Amino acid sequence: MQKKVDWQKVLIREKVVDGLRGWLKREGFHEVDTPLLLSIPTTEPYYDLLETEIKIFNEAPRKAYLAPSPELQMKQIVAAGVENIFQISKVMRNNEGRSPLHNSEFTMLEFYRSRANYRDIMNDLTSMIGEIGRELGHELAEKKFTKISVVEAFEKWAKIGKDELLDEKELLKKAKVKGYEVDKKTTYEEIFNQILSNEIEPHLGEEGVVFLYDYPAQEAALAKLTENDERLAERAELWIEGVEIANIYSELIDAEEQEARIKAEIVECQRRGKKEITDYDREFVASLGEIEEPLAGVAVGVDRLAMVFTGASSISEITWFPTESLFK
Repeated sequence: MQKKVDWQKVLIREKVVDGLRGWLKREGFHEVDTPLLLSIPTTEPYYDLLETEIKIFNEAPRKAYLAPSPELQMKQIVAAGVENIFQISKVMRNNEGRSPLHNSEFTMLEFYRSRANYRDIMNDLTSMIGEIGRELGHELAEKKFTKISVVEAFEKWAKIGKDELLDEKELLKKAKVKGYEVDKKTTYEEIFNQILSNEIEPHLGEEGVVFLYDYPAQEAALAKLTENDERLAERAELWIEGVEIANIYSELIDAEEQEARIKAEIVECQRRGKKEITDYDREFVASLGEIEEPLAGVAVGVDRLAMVFTGASSISEITWFPTESLFK
């Protein structure tokens, strides 16, 4: 346990969590529970997993992984016929680094709305956060929630046009001119995220609250592609005062396309040296065929949202036992 925690801020954090749960319950969402231990690791290349071992009497030990997200299991619950679900749970990610905004063990709100898309979830978050702000008497209740597309953001702040942004060769060429290190092994994702981090994200706090939406298809993850332009994906992120708070998708539930993306992720994991990532959750892929379109979902960083409402400058101020306490 560490001494920097501010008890008054922890009490506000409690009210934020109560507010999230209360809003969802009033909207008719069902609270669900998924396992923290997984037998098959996620194939997401950017997650570093925490690995453990399960021992059962008279049986050989089996590898297990601490869940970095409840997403795949929650979608299987939706596939079983339970619509509009949420979960507020701990998730675990390794190699998060020492940062005011990161902790290896953190709290996530994840919810899925049936017969909805990413714009509906943006409206949900606007209503939810505004309501909590009013209950707490916080200035966030009066903030205007604005929207800017990724294409518009890159044009405005990085001076990169749409066709340059959405073409891998053109983006790599533009990045090299800008002074980024580019070689034969450099991927689109690496350069996109470098430019996003260096030239776009610093501006996202200027408007107070902003949704950055319509990501390049290469950054679609588990989001479906837009109907008007398949170079873009129906994915959005919510930023408050320059801090990333939520990741929003119109969920991809095409099993064939999802399986193809997962297999590509495995290849990327291998390239990054994550040799343990060799298989994927086939039950999850098979379950997608049972989900009725459309489906939209979001992952919200509860600790970061609580930081906004409490004015905390670090997660450690509102967490009794932060990861850094393990390294004393």
